[in-house]
Amino acid sequence: MKNKPDWLAWTMQALLGLVVGVGIGLGPCLKRNSWLTEDWFLPYLGGCALLVAGLASYFGDRLWLGSSSYRVIPPDEMPHSPTTRCCSVALGIFGIVLLVRALCGNFGI
Repeated sequence: MKNKPDWLAWTMQALLGLVVGVGIGLGPCLKRNSWLTEDWFLPYLGGCALLVAGLASYFGDRLWLGSSSYRVIPPDEMPHSPTTRCCSVALGIFGIVLLVRALCGNFGI
């Protein structure tokens, strides 16, 4: 019997990844003299958020807790189906594309 995907867990991990990704993207841009122009700020922020959301929904708790072998109770594996795995990879790829496009557009490449 195949593992059925847990869509609630997948969605919660993706939403947490979006929030953390926005925080990671805002970090370098909070300075007054930021290297990122206003035109490319939202695509850059969206790319960071989608990339971390894709990673979080793919790896689940292992991303946040690590997979150290010295834990008493190791984190559970994220139950995936081909659909959830494809959705996670698509989120990550779309985030990378947005991030690269924003950085290339910002620096005039």
